[in-house]
Amino acid sequence: MQHKRLFVAWVCLLGFAASASEYHPQPPFAGFVDLPRPGQLRVTPSFWYPAFQSYWQGTHEVDISRGEMEYDVEYYSGHVHLEYGLAESWALDLAVGYVDQATRCYNAAGDVQKTSGLADTQFGIRYQVLRDSQRRDWTPDFTLRVGGLFRGTYDEEFPFAPGYGETGIEPGVFARKVIWPGGGIYGSLAYRHLVSYAPDSVLLSAGLFQRWRQFAILAGYRQQQALSGHDVTPNTDPGAEFNLHYNNRVKEMNYMAEWGGTYTFKSGIVLRFYMNSNFDGRNTGEKLTYGGAVTFPLQLKR
Repeated sequence: MQHKRLFVAWVCLLGFAASASEYHPQPPFAGFVDLPRPGQLRVTPSFWYPAFQSYWQGTHEVDISRGEMEYDVEYYSGHVHLEYGLAESWALDLAVGYVDQATRCYNAAGDVQKTSGLADTQFGIRYQVLRDSQRRDWTPDFTLRVGGLFRGTYDEEFPFAPGYGETGIEPGVFARKVIWPGGGIYGSLAYRHLVSYAPDSVLLSAGLFQRWRQFAILAGYRQQQALSGHDVTPNTDPGAEFNLHYNNRVKEMNYMAEWGGTYTFKSGIVLRFYMNSNFDGRNTGEKLTYGGAVTFPLQLKR
């Protein structure tokens, strides 16, 4: 039982913010599959740094670097993630944050351009249908979630902005199965519908996990697939603010490898790190993302 509680603690909130320009990413490694105990509040402050020197203009990759060993589009974001266990099979979640994006490659003079503000707020309710992944049969942990998004205050027309700047809904399913001692597989699938102009998206992930006492490692594949939209194109107008045409109706596609690890203290506090890398895409940056977080479990009701 103690090992199971540790497993729930490290996987549940790992990497809620991931990469800024992924537009409200799901927690990696099917992290929504677990719920906090009834009456428990989990508080997770996190910090994330994605950056890139090239992007895909449609499917054509464009190098935008200026200077050796220096990224030219950078995001800094901090979030606070809250989860509360309503009952044995029900939980609420909320994520709020602030994001700053800066670059000097979208104008001929190389001047710094930036946008910053509140990140899009994410919230949801989850219901855990099955909770028995330790059994020897094929019964997995399986959780349903209905979530929502509320637009932030950054400029959504900024090239590769840190969000679509729209409100929407996001149902999803999350599963995990222990197959061998301390390890197994996970998977998730979600659909994101935005209420105005931005395209709907499908998000999916799959991979492996392994834990040894207080340590755990996870690795897998993540994809975000916009279902419609147009491509980014060059802007040759000498008076234009940016040297490319971009808005929140582009068809962005991210194909990423992701990996991470955690350490759980006896008190239940969890330290974690997260990385992902875009190895292919469309109308998105070839990003490398670093992140870190710490989770504090607080039992408010017995």
